[in-house]
Amino acid sequence: MRIFTPVYLKVMHGLLVVALVLGFAGVQSVQQAAAAPTAFTTQHNEVIPTLTGKNADALCAKGQIQIPEEECNALAALYNGTDGSNWTNKSGWLETNTPCAWYGVTCIDGHVIGLSLYKNKLSGTIPPSLGKLTNLSWLLLGYNQLTEKIPSELGSLTSLTKFDLSWNEINERIPDWLGNLTNLDYLDLTGNQFTGKVPTQFGKLTNLKALFLGNNQLSGTIPSVLGNLINLADLNLSDNQFSGTLPPELGKLTNLQSLSLSGVSDGSIPNWVFNLTKLKRLLVRGDIGTNIPSQVQTLAGLTFLDLGNSLSGQIPDWLGNMKNLTYLNLSRNMLNGSIPAQCSSLTNLTWLNLSHNQLTGTIPSWLGSLTNLQYLYLDNNQIAGVVPSEFGKLTKMKGLMLGFNQLTGSIPSELGGLEKLTTLDLSSNHFSGEIPLSIIKLVNLGNLDLGYNNLTSKNTTVVSYLAQKDKSWKDTQESSNGSNGG
Repeated sequence: MRIFTPVYLKVMHGLLVVALVLGFAGVQSVQQAAAAPTAFTTQHNEVIPTLTGKNADALCAKGQIQIPEEECNALAALYNGTDGSNWTNKSGWLETNTPCAWYGVTCIDGHVIGLSLYKNKLSGTIPPSLGKLTNLSWLLLGYNQLTEKIPSELGSLTSLTKFDLSWNEINERIPDWLGNLTNLDYLDLTGNQFTGKVPTQFGKLTNLKALFLGNNQLSGTIPSVLGNLINLADLNLSDNQFSGTLPPELGKLTNLQSLSLSGVSDGSIPNWVFNLTKLKRLLVRGDIGTNIPSQVQTLAGLTFLDLGNSLSGQIPDWLGNMKNLTYLNLSRNMLNGSIPAQCSSLTNLTWLNLSHNQLTGTIPSWLGSLTNLQYLYLDNNQIAGVVPSEFGKLTKMKGLMLGFNQLTGSIPSELGGLEKLTTLDLSSNHFSGEIPLSIIKLVNLGNLDLGYNNLTSKNTTVVSYLAQKDKSWKDTQESSNGSNGG
């Protein structure tokens, strides 16, 4: 089984949205309780068959008294228009006469103020009648299968502070009217099929603290008016089709803590980036020049650094000064030489990815002292020597990728102590000898690849374990077929 580097951006984006949604969960339960009249919910909270069409209209007209009829009708239209019967969680929807208790609905003072249906298998189009929910403060529809366009009627939702349509299938230009929702502090359109330019009207969204436009098909130049959004803490413009240079006006966004510009850079990292002293997370991928700018180390608060894909030369020693880093990704570049010893001071690292480069030398034993590491990617380089026994100290390790190098010697028995490992790739090297019995301790392994080495095992317990974890390991050993993929 071949192991590949995870698509970590989507995962991390998902975790951010989950945190946001969970942040509303407590508010939702309190507000629902406050909004539902006691006499109504205790005496008339009837369970009725799921309603559609005229029956749903009847429920909204006479069967409930919690919210105005047009708001109830808007909820019914959302359910019926997005295949509600197949939602992951449809608790209460069109089944009870208490819409404020329906899953994902939050009410206060007799009005719907929040809809949170994140990752709930909504499919189809957003109904225009949602524009009737004029008291909405948040509309969270991320990670579904919504298609076509955002109805213009949503332009009447001027109370919106949070709007999330991330990872759907919306296919249109970003509507200009979004720029009129000036109370927004969170806007996430990531992972759709938006085309055209970023509307200049976005310059009016001065309350925004988070703007996510990544993973779309946006084109043209990035508008300089985004520099007006001085409250922004998070900005993601990655993975689009932008042209031209990055506007220097973005340098005015001095409150930025997270900046993602994958595919946006134009030959170098702009100097204004190094004035954003509050940055904790920096991702710049594309043509960023051949050297890692030494000014990066002035961003002392960085905990997350991801740079590529045009870097060459050696990994600079000064990276060891960035002791707050928990995540360092320099993968898919053309970096050469060995891993500098100065990086041994990066003891907060949980994720280190140096894969797909041209690194040489040996795996430094001091990596075993980075005991917070959970993921280590050194695969697809030209690293030689043995796997240090010190790796046995990395007891938090979940993913260890060393495949496609020139590693030799035996698999150290100490790796058997990494009982949290879910992924282990030692493939396409020159490992030899008996596979250690300790490998059977790795009970959480879901992905194991020992292929294309010169390994053997006569221990029936090990053989039985490998038959479950890496069925083809034996057939791909040099001793079996006279070839080696390293």
